[in-house]
Amino acid sequence: MKFYRYVLCIPPLDWECCFLHIEEYKQSFTRKYNQNKEYYRRVIGDCHQHIGDIDNLADLTYKDLSASVPNAKLRCPAMIFSIPSGNVRGSALFCIIYKLDNDGDTFIYSPVPLVHLEQDQMGEIEL
Repeated sequence: MKFYRYVLCIPPLDWECCFLHIEEYKQSFTRKYNQNKEYYRRVIGDCHQHIGDIDNLADLTYKDLSASVPNAKLRCPAMIFSIPSGNVRGSALFCIIYKLDNDGDTFIYSPVPLVHLEQDQMGEIEL
């Protein structure tokens, strides 16, 4: 899967409070999914598969981050946000955010171009 990597340096993204850490997202997703399993099974599919897909995405993007920034230490746990996929199912795509501890640089991995961040794009990667 192709991902676009953005690095926000000056200014870095310092709005951590408006994003969920990946573990927070998974807990929230599971709680909501279990409130209406039949509906979400039709719309999203299996809950455990979705959580596994998120974990896989986080693993792949973290490996790329580690290759790009050796010995990278994170200021906070990895964060996640969703954006509409634009397909007829009404599904979502997920972006992962890593914030470095030493200088606050922010790495964003997105499956689609984020046009408003083009000046910060650090290339396309295949994950």
